[in-house]
Amino acid sequence: MGYTKPVPVKKEDIKVGNQYYTCNYTGTVMVTVIKILDNGNVLVKTKKSKPFVREIAYIFDNPEMAKFAGRNWEKAQKKQNKGRSK
Repeated sequence: MGYTKPVPVKKEDIKVGNQYYTCNYTGTVMVTVIKILDNGNVLVKTKKSKPFVREIAYIFDNPEMAKFAGRNWEKAQKKQNKGRSK
């Protein structure tokens, strides 16, 4: 299987309480949507973590899509953290 461009779930299709996949530094993780925020983000929670905010662009139905989006997510996190340190 080759690279497939990741396609996130549309904002209209995301339902509170449903489980989706997202990427993190260790790979792919299953999350439950707690709340959909107005600014294009989603409040999610894993089984063992505290709730955290994730962009809708990194919420997927398929774990393979989340895996392929991992590199772009890491770049965005590094860019965001670099802006905070100034």
